[in-house]
Amino acid sequence: MSQIFLVIGCAAFCILLADGMSDFIVKPLVARERPCNDPIFKSCITLANNFRATGYSFFSSHAANTFSIAVFFIMLIRSRLLSIILISWSLLNCYTRLYLGVHYPSDIFVGLIWGGFVGFLASKLYSWAYKKIAPNITYVSKQYTISGYDKKDIDVVILVIVIILLYAIFRSVIIYI
Repeated sequence: MSQIFLVIGCAAFCILLADGMSDFIVKPLVARERPCNDPIFKSCITLANNFRATGYSFFSSHAANTFSIAVFFIMLIRSRLLSIILISWSLLNCYTRLYLGVHYPSDIFVGLIWGGFVGFLASKLYSWAYKKIAPNITYVSKQYTISGYDKKDIDVVILVIVIILLYAIFRSVIIYI
């Protein structure tokens, strides 16, 4: 149970630090207008469902949050397939921010850099805390990843992510038909 709480705590740390820095410190200081509200770009952007975001643009909290979680779990679980899926999930999320006209590419880029740093920091925090609460175990079976996670459990997580993605694609196709 302590390991579960540690993973949840580090994931929460990722969101709090990535989102907190963006929303409460950087965005108010930079005060950059969103592309969908910028008079120069406003007419060039086609709004989806007349959605026009409010607030400031720099830097993307969505990019920072999703990439911090992706990097944290990539470093925690160390599964190549899950890594590819998490990076793809994060980049797809970033693309939606550009598509909706709520962020400039530089907002996304800085969000990814900050999120990667936060995810790395959370993984180091996890490693430090895990050494304090758990014995040193070496996993040498092909059933487990290097970090000790059962590959069957990772397959379930991947299946859930793929089902959610397929559902989102299905819903978006139905809405626009």
